Amino acid sequence: MKKHKLVEKLNDDAEIPFSYDEFDVEYRYKNVMNMPTLNWPNSVPCVEANLYLLSGIMNKSWSIKRDGGTAKANASILSHIIRFCFDNSIHFCELTDSYFELFVKRLMMEKKKDGTKYRSNTRVVEIGRHTLRFLIFVGKKHYDKYFIGEKACRLTCFELEYKEGNVSRKYFNHLSLPSKDVYVRRLPVALADVAKLYKLVDEGSSKSLIARDSCLIKAFDATGGRRSEVANLRVPDVEKALSSDEEIPMLRLITLKQKGHEDLEVDREIPIYRGTLRAINKYIKRTRSRIIKKINKGRIAKGNKNIIDHDFVFISETTGNPLSADSITTMFNNWAKAIGVKGDLIAHAFRHSYITNILAMLIKDFELKEKNELKAKFATDKVFKLKLLSWTGHKSLKSLNNYIHLAFGDLSGINATMDKVMVLSSVNSAQKEIIELRQKIANGKINASELIDEMDYLLGDLEGLLQA
Repeated sequence: MKKHKLVEKLNDDAEIPFSYDEFDVEYRYKNVMNMPTLNWPNSVPCVEANLYLLSGIMNKSWSIKRDGGTAKANASILSHIIRFCFDNSIHFCELTDSYFELFVKRLMMEKKKDGTKYRSNTRVVEIGRHTLRFLIFVGKKHYDKYFIGEKACRLTCFELEYKEGNVSRKYFNHLSLPSKDVYVRRLPVALADVAKLYKLVDEGSSKSLIARDSCLIKAFDATGGRRSEVANLRVPDVEKALSSDEEIPMLRLITLKQKGHEDLEVDREIPIYRGTLRAINKYIKRTRSRIIKKINKGRIAKGNKNIIDHDFVFISETTGNPLSADSITTMFNNWAKAIGVKGDLIAHAFRHSYITNILAMLIKDFELKEKNELKAKFATDKVFKLKLLSWTGHKSLKSLNNYIHLAFGDLSGINATMDKVMVLSSVNSAQKEIIELRQKIANGKINASELIDEMDYLLGDLEGLLQA
């Protein structure tokens, strides 16, 4: 039987009370667009869960960006304990150690249609720990000091601490939670798999989808962007980068961060191969503009004044709305299954490949053998460190450790080295453009005139790179 959806988003014009003014004797209301809400399976709002979400948004600055952000992710986690309590006809405060153990077993035993585990042990631990944090919140709201805690409580949990660099972090644990799975590093995307992916997309039945999806893959491959960053790629930024006089243009990527209660656009610039920009711009001018024009024309004919007027690059063929990060993940997962790739050919794997390739180029350039030398140089060459962190979108070098494990090197001669890496990265993109051209020729998807134009552009770009 299909499960009732528990997570819903507030309407754009919905307002919620966030404070009480004793002087004016009235509540103060605030519009919290995109805030997720939680219901019980019988559609009755879950008061405690919604108060918890509101607390996280107001006090901890949980993101509620376009798709619901961190708040929606946390709401999805809470849906498990809500469903469990509903199925067992108990309130949150009636949970005991035995009930929580049963809850954890239920998470671990759930299977997919093919018989494989629905979620990993690591995911079960993540859900369990966050659920404990929520239940502590519930206990405080109900002033029930015997509900959950370390001693003399119906539900026993322990507060533990670990260090992440110089920062101490705390979490809650329960004896029934399993050990996490052994961490497996994602390997960079293989060139052969990328070629299979382009071939699969190129064999599609819709010309619009072929144009969009091939450019989407190129965007991930050439920028190393996160799902949200590629989903938020804007038309003016592509046009600005393409009009640049630089041999290797810089493209702006947007990362949405929330500070307080307002979404701020935090951006960074990364070097990108001009041929990739040209392909994306071609999709924008021909395919994207045609889709939006057609949809708007249909809406006007029906008297609908809600005209599409946004500058997101990648859009739905049917609605004209921006592709969400979740939709992109689904697309990549479906593609991976179609070409028989296990696990690593997903959108984020292109990011791993991009960062690893940058570091690998530095290794070859400096012929180093000790990754500790790289870390030492990061500590002294601050200009280089800041530039590399900007390219990868990381806040600290600790986040790069997984990539350094695969590719490490010594860094000196800052400007010359970074310029060389930019050139080599662009040559890499040019090689993939050639592979794609070969595929189009083999499938008869390009005529002689278009082939000559593409080769002229490609040779011109490579000539510019060699002179850079």
